[in-house]
Amino acid sequence: FTVYMNTGTTIQQAWQGIVGTLMAVFNHWIMCEIFPEGGNNFLVWLDILGFFFVVLASGAAENTMKFSMNWHCWFMMTFVTKGPSKGYFPIFGLPNSAWDSFTVTSLLTSSVGALIAVVATVLPPPAITNYRNVSSNAEIVAEAMHKIWTESIEYFC
Repeated sequence: FTVYMNTGTTIQQAWQGIVGTLMAVFNHWIMCEIFPEGGNNFLVWLDILGFFFVVLASGAAENTMKFSMNWHCWFMMTFVTKGPSKGYFPIFGLPNSAWDSFTVTSLLTSSVGALIAVVATVLPPPAITNYRNVSSNAEIVAEAMHKIWTESIEYFC
């Protein structure tokens, strides 16, 4: 959901993805502070549904909503079934945080993925790829699909 036709739009979508991930991480961190052992009770389900409502009603960019709701689903499914991810390598200065916890690794992979997406749009495509033939191949496929549908309609009708 990040790479687009130009670098500016890619940077915008990368930022939106990181913000969406941060929203889900922050909500999960708050829930871990309130319920250190996880849980499956009314308040947890209220948070799950409330988060979805707030994200959808916020008017945020579509990419921000996709990332935040995707990560929120993952975090809360694990929170409800297993409890918070403890991790083994603590982050000094942040309570109940570890470098290898679900939330931190998710935030890091989203950030690295966003960086790779931006770099991919800055660098020119390699000459060995089929990038330059995409439009001619698309025309061939469109003509073939037209022929298939025409023959199918003639056969069945």
